[in-house]
Amino acid sequence: VGCDIVNVVSGSAAPDHSGVKIEGVNAVVRNGVGQGFVGHGIYSGHPGAWIDGVRVAHNKHNGIHIQGLHGAGLSRVTHVSAMLNGGHGVLAQRGLIDGTTAYSNGGFGYWLSVSNLGQSTAWRNTLGGIFALAGTPTLVRGSQFIDNYGPEVSGPLRSGGDNVYDGVVF
Repeated sequence: VGCDIVNVVSGSAAPDHSGVKIEGVNAVVRNGVGQGFVGHGIYSGHPGAWIDGVRVAHNKHNGIHIQGLHGAGLSRVTHVSAMLNGGHGVLAQRGLIDGTTAYSNGGFGYWLSVSNLGQSTAWRNTLGGIFALAGTPTLVRGSQFIDNYGPEVSGPLRSGGDNVYDGVVF
């Protein structure tokens, strides 16, 4: 898989204080830890990013923050643990999120817009398990939302089946 510029900087040196800032399209960040940064653990404003096999924890903002451009390729977040971040565990605009865990974040476990979430878990997040932005298609399949402090599920989601919250299958 090709990789454009991936700029890894310390939390105090990055202009937006993110731990890992992806500076190109179709970049890959794999197998690491983004922990203790003043901003987001990992940030990308470019389409096609793939974040795989990482743990993001104890960041002041979102664990992972990806946003793609309308009409551009989707970014992927796979096999990730996002825990104890000040903001959302994973914020994705135009993302495919699969096989992830969002635990005890200050915002929602997942804040999604024009995204798909599959085979993932959100538990004990402050604002709730998952939030889908109104007017944007968001599909959830095979995921669980457990013991979140806000609503387990918020916003207009489409269910692909096998989702569970509070013992309810949807």
